Amino acid sequence: MKKNIEVSVGYHLPHLPNNSKSHRIVKRLLGSNSLSDGKIGHFWPDHFYKLDKSSLYNALPNDIQIKVLEILANESVIESFAIEQSGMAFAAKMNLLSESVEERIMYSVFSSQEARHYYQLSQFCGSSDVSVAVQHPFFKLLIHIIESGTRLALQCIVQIILEGWGMFHYKGLADSCLDLNLKKILMDILADEADHHGSGVLFFDSNLLSSHETKFIYDAVKELIYLVRIGPQSILATLESQCDGIAKNQRIKFLNDVEAFATTQKKLNILKHLVTTSGFFPLKEELEKNDFFVPLSVYQMSKLKI
Repeated sequence: MKKNIEVSVGYHLPHLPNNSKSHRIVKRLLGSNSLSDGKIGHFWPDHFYKLDKSSLYNALPNDIQIKVLEILANESVIESFAIEQSGMAFAAKMNLLSESVEERIMYSVFSSQEARHYYQLSQFCGSSDVSVAVQHPFFKLLIHIIESGTRLALQCIVQIILEGWGMFHYKGLADSCLDLNLKKILMDILADEADHHGSGVLFFDSNLLSSHETKFIYDAVKELIYLVRIGPQSILATLESQCDGIAKNQRIKFLNDVEAFATTQKKLNILKHLVTTSGFFPLKEELEKNDFFVPLSVYQMSKLKI
């Protein structure tokens, strides 16, 4: 087994008071200009989520529609915020696992970028508790990947696949964002994600993988892809929470209205491209053989609750 270093992603770490010495130093280093009033708004329009196509959503009173958009916006911001926090831990670990001075410099820069993203996004999180968001299966898996992965495994899973996915994800968020300050932050994150992804493509060599690392990557990527295959579960759950429940036939109709299968297939096509980009062709063949790049049916999606 290759060398590894113990690290904690640190979602449990406390935030110090605004008047603490550490907080004052962070503000001096990263700037103290307020970019947000601290209130959660509907930063993305209904058509971003394809909700404008849903008869169930369109039948809701206007104030409930706004509430749905605010909840979804909060989830998107908190998700990005938590990802950047995990990025700090990832970059710190890769710094210590580096095999050259130049590689260590690179990951030090990446870590500072993740810290800046985290700090900037924190201004758009309101009073939301990130500890609730990170109970989602994606974050539990991300913790496992970062804390247990070796240098090579992390280059493949985090830099090539996840940060490659992040390029498409942040571009979509930035293109449709209604808040100009948040839009600029997302565009800056997108530019940095491209560098992080590109360096992973350059450094990763699947021929150097041990059998343990190969299995670790297989298992992690299969879980990640499954969480995409299940479709827009968070959107469905948010709508359901504001409708006092949705009948089974309504869940199916909603998923059809928002084109869940086609949208999910597009996302899986992106993941397939990223796996191909890694050059780890046995992984791609294994995933294709088991239909991992095919979404669950709408009926199957409708039966799930995440």
